[in-house]
Amino acid sequence: MKQLVSLTTRTRNYFPGFLTLFLCIVLIGTIGAKQVLASAALMQADPNEKNSTNPGNVLIENSPALLQTPGHIYWPMIMNDYQLPTMPLPPTATTLIPGIPTHTPTSTVSSTPIFTQTPVQSPTPSATFTVTPTPSNTPLPPWTDLFSETFEDAFPGEWSLYSYWFNGTDWQNVTSAMSWGKRACQAHSGSNGGWAVGGGSYGSALQCMDGYADDIETWMVYGPIDLSQVKDGYISIKLWLDIENKYDFVGWGISLDNDTIYGNAFSGYSGSWFMDTMDLKNVYTLGNVTGQSQVWIAIWFASNPANPHYYEGVAVDDLVLSTCSSMTTCSGSPVVSGFTEMLETFDQKPYTRKIRKD
Repeated sequence: MKQLVSLTTRTRNYFPGFLTLFLCIVLIGTIGAKQVLASAALMQADPNEKNSTNPGNVLIENSPALLQTPGHIYWPMIMNDYQLPTMPLPPTATTLIPGIPTHTPTSTVSSTPIFTQTPVQSPTPSATFTVTPTPSNTPLPPWTDLFSETFEDAFPGEWSLYSYWFNGTDWQNVTSAMSWGKRACQAHSGSNGGWAVGGGSYGSALQCMDGYADDIETWMVYGPIDLSQVKDGYISIKLWLDIENKYDFVGWGISLDNDTIYGNAFSGYSGSWFMDTMDLKNVYTLGNVTGQSQVWIAIWFASNPANPHYYEGVAVDDLVLSTCSSMTTCSGSPVVSGFTEMLETFDQKPYTRKIRKD
């Protein structure tokens, strides 16, 4: 009796749960059966029916009895008779589409990730063009003797002569009586040279060993010379001296105004002929005179008041102006290239002097 009471009590405790579970199963089954019967009826409906706006109405009208039939009776019949409508599948990679060439892509799937590194494009270096100068077949211009004086031709020619003598009061123009002249007393080449007091009415009558007058100044000036196209140049001259050292002088040089001369002066006894050269790019005080359109060359001699009259005097010869018109170089070489050093007793120095011609 106690066991029955206990069982009844236990059953009473579990009964509400069992009942709830049973009702849920029945409900689910009922809903499922209705859905199945409704689907079967819908599939038996006329597929051409276009006017029905509610498919549920078609299902009820065409199959009113299906809703009254248990689901376990019609389920096998529905599965046997029901066929899903065939729908065309979308074209795949192997489907042939009219008008499009057949191409079967190959796809390879790798489980290992592949990393592709895009190379960094280096800047393309710009092209370098080397221009090789074409050798010119044009020969270099030669050094040219633009002007020369050898005292072998008529003299004075184009030289301008000026001579002045100091009479104790003022300077007197004595050019017609004594001046530079072409004489055979001393010559470096040929037969003649230029003697400082060997020209004019009085000078031409002097013998080579007669000496020279005191307090006299004689000039010979040539120009103007156009050096506007000259890029390089030298002037050379040969000299012979027998004059009173440090009192009487002979000089020569360049002028740009036909008034003041810049160059070298010498005094004393040379003992022989010597050569003096002047670089036109480096004239004393003037500097570079190449490119000048007017240049004068001057040679002068001057004696002091107390000349003892036993010195022979001064001679010059072979004056040459060598020029080059090239910006770089010329073929050959200039006539001269330097200065001949003299004895220590021979006085030589750069000099500036006004041309006496008035």
